[in-house]
Amino acid sequence: SWLHGRRGLSSRPACFVGCIGHDRYGGMLSHEVARSGVQAFLLQVPGAPTGMCACMISGKDRCLVARPGAGRCFSAEMFELPEVRRILGLSRVLYFEGFFLNLEGVEQGDFPALWLAKYALSNDRLLACNLSAPYLCAQYTAQWRELMPYLDYIFGNESEFLALGEAMDWKATTARAVAETCVGAPKANPRVPRTAVLTRGSCSTIVATAEQTREFPTPEVHPVKDTNGAGDAFVGGFLSQLMDGVSLSGCIRAAQYVASEVVRQKGCSFPDTPRFRYTLVDRLWDRAADVLRKGR
Repeated sequence: SWLHGRRGLSSRPACFVGCIGHDRYGGMLSHEVARSGVQAFLLQVPGAPTGMCACMISGKDRCLVARPGAGRCFSAEMFELPEVRRILGLSRVLYFEGFFLNLEGVEQGDFPALWLAKYALSNDRLLACNLSAPYLCAQYTAQWRELMPYLDYIFGNESEFLALGEAMDWKATTARAVAETCVGAPKANPRVPRTAVLTRGSCSTIVATAEQTREFPTPEVHPVKDTNGAGDAFVGGFLSQLMDGVSLSGCIRAAQYVASEVVRQKGCSFPDTPRFRYTLVDRLWDRAADVLRKGR
């Protein structure tokens, strides 16, 4: 919504589904989500506090201490609620973070992420995920094995991809090799080739596809005030262009731009107006470059 400058007026708005507590922080979260232009369905869970995260920052280093609270109470049954069904019906791309595996009862049956994955396959939706943290790859290996055939887009940083490779018992020894192994893993829908996007901070972004592995230089950013939310912002920028049918190069341009704006701010926030523009000339240039690259 922010990148398109639509503030919720888009014909394809960003939607969010989750759980909050019946408390002050739940009210704050609801207000901020609505103010951002995101359409949200936040189910209040009696007796559970709204999830919170304390962020401690020193220069470019950070430490996060989370209390998931009501966020861990989401269940697959909640997808059957009419409002959630409506949101799913509007979607073209479904996205979840690795934290969505850290739920109560996830070891039992069709956990929410797997329910979502099967829905995406049955309803011709793209499914994207963020690995989110190395410990999630190690702690929920069985769930990642079940999810892998359904994943169309996988995002993560170097430590996360390395953790995934170790958890899956792949022989890859570098994050790039793990990303390439992800792409080659079996898919439930082989008509949609998998894409793995490896972010590396200020270093180039690596994108592995069935055709090739490419590197996209990361623009320099000054000053860097707060890296919280950079990875999530990157994914948001990428998916916003993917829904518009933009090329891979255009998606990466948008992703890197949004991430660069977030790290310039204190807190996970954006300036009032985005400066990103992806013009018709940009689109034609990227498509021509892709054609030439394939020709080689």
